[in-house]
Amino acid sequence: MLFKKGVNFICRSGVKSIDYLQNESNSIKFEKLLKNTPDIFVDGNRVIFDVDPFIQNGRTMVPLRKLTETLGCKVEWVEPDQINISRGDTFIKMYVNKQTYEVNGVEKLLDFPPFVTDSGRTIVPLRFVAEELGCTVDYDETANSVHVFTR
Repeated sequence: MLFKKGVNFICRSGVKSIDYLQNESNSIKFEKLLKNTPDIFVDGNRVIFDVDPFIQNGRTMVPLRKLTETLGCKVEWVEPDQINISRGDTFIKMYVNKQTYEVNGVEKLLDFPPFVTDSGRTIVPLRFVAEELGCTVDYDETANSVHVFTR
């Protein structure tokens, strides 16, 4: 193990300097902090994504399919840019790179639209999708984690 003193990193509130004990677990946590990668939990279970979640403009962004399937939804892609999400009696229709979307036929406005990465993953703001599906979302800034509760 190696003790690192005064390691600087950039966070939302500016540049911070921290001391930490370097071991495998701490190195992974520190790397996630540097990459601004929050941990995501649904009903207490950690969700592993094939594309790391990230924070952009104050929004936690995640791959759509993994999030919605974890929440028990059906997801459908309709060419050229429409995404349909359904769970129970909730139906969400949204479009890539468009701020408008519909929930059960009612048009609404997103502050940050879904987009597709170079690798073909559709990325969405986690809170918007989860809350439209009736979930509660809590962000723990200290732990850099997001907790979604379906019940």
